[in-house]
Formats: sequence, C-alpha cells, structure tokens
Amino acid sequence: MRRAALVSLLFLTANPPSPSSRARPGPARGDPDERPQHRPEQEREIGAIVSARIRTRYGVVQDPAVHRYVALVGTVAAQASAKPGLAWQFIVLDTTG
Repeated sequence: MRRAALVSLLFLTANPPSPSSRARPGPARGDPDERPQHRPEQEREIGAIVSARIRTRYGVVQDPAVHRYVALVGTVAAQASAKPGLAWQFIVLDTTG
C-alpha cells in the first residue's frame, strides 16, 4: 500500500493537473505564470530547508531495499519531468510512527 501511494505521489508530482482541471487558484498558489521566479540556488536552499523540516518531523525509513526502489522509480519519473537535469533526491518518510 505504501509503495502504491508513493508511486501515485510521484506520478502526480511529475504530471500536475491541467489548468482546466484545477479549481480557482487560491492566494497562496496563484497562477503559475504570476508566481515569483526563484534562481536555482534559491530553489535548492528552499528545498533543503523544507526537506530538513519534513525529515525531522517524520523520520526516514531505514530500509536500503525500499530506498533503492524509490530512487529507481523517482529517477525514471524525474527524467520524464520538465527539469530532468536537476539533481533529484528521493526519500521514504516514516509516517507510521
């Protein structure tokens, strides 16, 4: 079940809903064309901060086989994304505890 949810999450991340299928943009999300653009180093910094907070809150699953599987699936999805050249990282959060 956890793997199915993860694959679904990766798929949804790689394939965001089309504009016509989304509800009216809220103030926090806004129109993607009107959002402030961040430099790549700013995006990496924001990502590192958010990742650290999430890892601290939930912890990370300590199963190398699960991590290999998620990295494989995530890498395939990342290569099909709009930014295949980024240094993608994938983890499995321990949300059961």
